[in-house]
Amino acid sequence: MSFLRSNAGIVHLEAEQLSLCFEKMGEVLKSGGYLFLVYGFGKDSVHSVTYNGEVYARNFISHTREEILSAMNGKFEFVEELEPIRYFKHR
Repeated sequence: MSFLRSNAGIVHLEAEQLSLCFEKMGEVLKSGGYLFLVYGFGKDSVHSVTYNGEVYARNFISHTREEILSAMNGKFEFVEELEPIRYFKHR
């Protein structure tokens, strides 16, 4: 696979779960493939939200770029950011 998109998927993962997530993404991406990653930026953490009157009890966790790059363990390199989208290239 040469392109993988994660649209806010990692917002439900704790920081300690990110390394395994990126390891698995790297397994399906070809070397030189791109990861299109959308995530909450910062250090906020919410454990439920209300949307259209419905309560959703799940984690919504923002991560810093440093956290993301650290969890990638050198398997990806940062390419470009187009708010709020970040592009990473698989090495």
